[in-house]
Amino acid sequence: MRRLRFILSLSLVASLFSMPALAAVKAGSACNKLNGISYSAGFKYTCIKSGKKLVWSKGVKVPTPSPTPAPTPAPTPTPTPSPTPTPTPTPNPKPKLDPSKPKESGNCVANSVDVIGYSRDEVLVVLMCNTWDNRYTPRPGAQQVDQTTGKIVLGPLGSLKATLEYRTQSNATQKPSSVITKPSELADVSQCKIADAGPFGDIPNNPQKHFVSGFPLYPERAVLSKSPTIQVIAIDFTDLQGSNSPADDFKETTAFVSDFYQKQSTNPIQVKWSIPKSYFRMPKPIADYDLSGDLFKGGFNPEKAFSYVREAISQVDASIDFSDASIIAVVVPPQVTRKQIGTFVAQAGEPSQAFRTNEKSIFNVLIMGGPTGDKAFEILNWTHETGHMFGLTDVRDTSDPTNQDSSDLGVYDLMNSMVAPELLAWHRFLLGVLNDDQVRCVAGSSITTHLLSPVERITTDTKMVVIPVSKYRAIIVESRRNLGYDTSLGTLSEGAIVYTLDTTIPYRKSPLKIVSPASATDLKWRRDSALKLNQSLTVWGYKITNIESGDFGDVVKVEKIG
Repeated sequence: MRRLRFILSLSLVASLFSMPALAAVKAGSACNKLNGISYSAGFKYTCIKSGKKLVWSKGVKVPTPSPTPAPTPAPTPTPTPSPTPTPTPTPNPKPKLDPSKPKESGNCVANSVDVIGYSRDEVLVVLMCNTWDNRYTPRPGAQQVDQTTGKIVLGPLGSLKATLEYRTQSNATQKPSSVITKPSELADVSQCKIADAGPFGDIPNNPQKHFVSGFPLYPERAVLSKSPTIQVIAIDFTDLQGSNSPADDFKETTAFVSDFYQKQSTNPIQVKWSIPKSYFRMPKPIADYDLSGDLFKGGFNPEKAFSYVREAISQVDASIDFSDASIIAVVVPPQVTRKQIGTFVAQAGEPSQAFRTNEKSIFNVLIMGGPTGDKAFEILNWTHETGHMFGLTDVRDTSDPTNQDSSDLGVYDLMNSMVAPELLAWHRFLLGVLNDDQVRCVAGSSITTHLLSPVERITTDTKMVVIPVSKYRAIIVESRRNLGYDTSLGTLSEGAIVYTLDTTIPYRKSPLKIVSPASATDLKWRRDSALKLNQSLTVWGYKITNIESGDFGDVVKVEKIG
């Protein structure tokens, strides 16, 4: 009902507004309601009383209003953004120059390894030593150097910069699935202790009886596996005086050498140092000993160097007991220059070349030289020369001391380039610090598979496969990773490396040579010579294939062919 009323009301309103438009109204005509209003033809009429009648008044013009446009809403003003002030860049403070690092155009030692130093505009770069003027210059195409850490930014080929960095070794998280040949199916390890041709007189015109690359070591050499002692003879001069204790002056070097060789050994060993509390004064100025000759420039005089050692021994013999020493190291204050002592010497003497002390004859002597300009290289050089004291030979071509060639082994091994200084598994075996049961000896024609743990990882796992080819020759396989001291290795240098041993090769030529797969292109530094998964190579009648690879190392298959 209420709805019906509402509809009627709307109808009434509609009729009221439409009626004036339907009835014509004239002034003076009758109307019905006093004061009623009607609109017609644009005029307004009012019902008025005229005498006794109700009539419409004279019409009044009604103005037609202009339609009021709907107001356009004022747009909300977009606030004008306050300009973002250009930030004042925080100046990147230039790192303070490290005075120990060499600089471009500085003096250097020919054939020394690359170093990190400063270019002319004081940017850290990789520097090489020019052979024509013995001055540092940036190496073309070298890797970038992080300006904050001072370290090489490694690419797939790694770095040619020697470092002292040691990468802590985590345990392997992966396990190989290959079936490994049982030890009982292999040859006895004694068949793989390849003889050195030198002691047997099978190297024509053998130039030395100091070092070997095969078994046995010469008896005059210090025995690493028996924790040898290095007796330091610390001397100074009126024109080169020591101000600190020798132990303080050389603590970084002695600690590194000891740590390095300890980490090369499966079993606990220690290279021990006996260091006097102070320097002993030599009777003459250092210039009088005429030691400035540089081996790398062809100026080294060994007789002058050995005479200097004998005089140093005579100065200290009454004060030092040499009974426990198997190596002597003659050192001078660290401010020595290369103009004063031009060559670091390692003299591993033959039986007729002993240095005599009150207690015993000593055949192994290190003679400290002047600095090269790179601390890491100097400490690694100490470590390298100490390797000679144990009987290891150089495994690079040193026939021309002024232009030595490391291409036979590339970046691998301390006794070569020192870029990846971890000792080859063969060298550890030769030194007696790799156990016999860590070596797999392969003889015969059966196909065999072998799991090799990276040599850098300190474990009792298998580290090497040896395939004897003859009395003096063998093929050797080991696994390498960017671990331990091999922190300069790039990914292309990681994997199974294959190398040959020929102990008939005379001193100054390398008896150890990397065998590269067909895909390798770096024939100078051999940085892409490691066998990757499914890669193989053939050498001396054997095919070696990497059939599985992971953080555990590499699994290699050995097949005799032909």
